[in-house]
Amino acid sequence: MPTIKDVAKSAGVSTATVSAVVNDSAYVSPALRARVLEAVREFGYAPSQIARNLRRGRSDLIAIVVADLANPFYSRVVCAAEAAVAGWGYSLVVFNSDENPDAETRILTRVQMLHCEGLLLVPVGDASQSASRRTDGRRVPTVLFGRNFENDDHDAVVIDNFVAGFQATNYLMDLGHRSIGAITGSLRTSTGRGRIEGMHAALRAKGLQLDSRFVRPGEFREEVAYSAARNLLSGTERPTALYVANGVMALV
Repeated sequence: MPTIKDVAKSAGVSTATVSAVVNDSAYVSPALRARVLEAVREFGYAPSQIARNLRRGRSDLIAIVVADLANPFYSRVVCAAEAAVAGWGYSLVVFNSDENPDAETRILTRVQMLHCEGLLLVPVGDASQSASRRTDGRRVPTVLFGRNFENDDHDAVVIDNFVAGFQATNYLMDLGHRSIGAITGSLRTSTGRGRIEGMHAALRAKGLQLDSRFVRPGEFREEVAYSAARNLLSGTERPTALYVANGVMALV
């Protein structure tokens, strides 16, 4: 791979002159510039964007960490985020934690190593709460989406999961169901907890309670939810309706 020294030697100039021409960072006479550009074309030299950014003290990278890239919702979010950051001259780096807190911890370390200038995060574990704190003590601007934490100062884009669970359960009861089963999301997350708490509240408001025999964890996974639904509906005693905590699990 050609280096800046190769170009400088061929053009008979200093590496500083080559850098000034390539980066258009200082005046170089037209004759000297033409000589440097000819050497650049001859060697097919391309400056390292990574090295250039390190000199500038920035990476021009925004990281997005989603919980499950196979989920069509997150795929659409990634596409929208990529279009948005490109409009500002940044590049998007996509990571998938796969609903795994250990994987998330490793990813967040990688985000720090890459010196990403911003982070969009769907949190899956407690390590997420320190996501914006870099090893050098500076904070990476971070926005949580889909999920958040109690008593946390990160900006977050979320729905009211409690209300969502409450409304969905009320809809089933308005249809006449009283024996309702539940396939929950991960209770490690605000999404999973909020939606099941909303279900409990809706049932209590009608003098009912959730039968623990009819509750199964779905972990926001299609295959897990499928197994849970088969288990719930194969018994002699079974619910007349199912409350499923998200759309991917409901596809089963």
